[in-house]
Amino acid sequence: MKRIHYAWIVAFFSCLMTVGIGAQLTVPSVFLLPVAESLGVSVTTVSFMYSIGPFAAMFVTPLCAGLFQKYSVRKLLCIFLLIQACGLLLYSLSENIYMMIGAGFMESFGVACFIYVLPTVIVKRWFRDKGEFVLGIFITASMLGGVLFTPMAGAITYSAGWRAAYRCLAVYVLAAGAVGTVLIMKEGPESIGLQPYENTGCGWTAAEKKHAAGGCDLTVKSAWRAKKFYLAVLYLIAIQYCVGMQNHLGNYGKTLGLSAALGAVFASVCHFGGLVSRVGLSFLNEKIGVRNSTFLCTGIGIAASLCLRFIEHPPLEMIYMLGFLFGIALKCGLIETTAMCYEVFGDSEDYERINANVVLLGGIIAGTAGTVFGFIYDSTGSYQSVIMMLAMLYALAMVLANILLEDKKRKH
Repeated sequence: MKRIHYAWIVAFFSCLMTVGIGAQLTVPSVFLLPVAESLGVSVTTVSFMYSIGPFAAMFVTPLCAGLFQKYSVRKLLCIFLLIQACGLLLYSLSENIYMMIGAGFMESFGVACFIYVLPTVIVKRWFRDKGEFVLGIFITASMLGGVLFTPMAGAITYSAGWRAAYRCLAVYVLAAGAVGTVLIMKEGPESIGLQPYENTGCGWTAAEKKHAAGGCDLTVKSAWRAKKFYLAVLYLIAIQYCVGMQNHLGNYGKTLGLSAALGAVFASVCHFGGLVSRVGLSFLNEKIGVRNSTFLCTGIGIAASLCLRFIEHPPLEMIYMLGFLFGIALKCGLIETTAMCYEVFGDSEDYERINANVVLLGGIIAGTAGTVFGFIYDSTGSYQSVIMMLAMLYALAMVLANILLEDKKRKH
């Protein structure tokens, strides 16, 4: 019987830690009204407060990436886990908006570490093959946390309150983190006498892969002068900006002529398409390549956007079908940008820090999407121009993917 490479065990338990962070990012959909009523503030204020952690994570990510290059992975994970758990406990103890904001800043370290940095560290140190697949698993794990914990958080909130739900999540984060960090995590395969995982039957040598990727000579400093770095930032902006539409899906469904209840169903159908997308892309990036999978998802996004924009009074079944396809494209952003950075910069010794800088620059701009879309709706009373904007952004992402990976395709 073939023995499982220890790299897969490290990846599995690292994903278990990521599940808790993904759960924390989705609970605002359950907690908005209870928190607002408990603290005596508006839902808008609570929404703004919950956006602080993910937004601040963009700035914290380069710092985290630099620390992982200099210090022990196990020690850093212990520190970030404690910060994350303390942030969750601070949420549960908050009596005013300022305590919640403080908890949001603490949350940013967990998001930066476990969503953006740890996956790149694991792939860089433990895998010569299956990099895109492993990165996709990490991102799927973060989404799975939301899928699993959101209904649980709703049930706990109904029976014991939102503060108890936060405490339960803190317990999970500490428990999964203790097992994954203390018992499983190693500094690298060399520390236990292994080599990084490599599929010896794939027909490619490590040297050939490095030459094909063409990113081995880049450092974190020289990347700032490389055209491909800024193309990657533009790619992230193009494909991630579309993700900002997810907070408007219910309202958009109403503009299509649906009732409030059916608009919520439309949003759920879109989210289900996104779940299918994230799971599927974990395999597609490995099987057909990032370029082809990006073409597939962005092509679906362009087609669905144009149909939603120009087909007048579509039947309910068509609206749901288009919503499912729309969701597939809408949710592909994080997986595809992470996989693209790995394809372009994965063989650089400074890959983690280069990826963090791409996330910082592109994420700041992409983070304005939800607000911009809301402003357009308030100004025009519809999302028609937003949908056209999404179609153009998907087309731009398709073009940029072709440019970024053109050299690799030629060398293959």
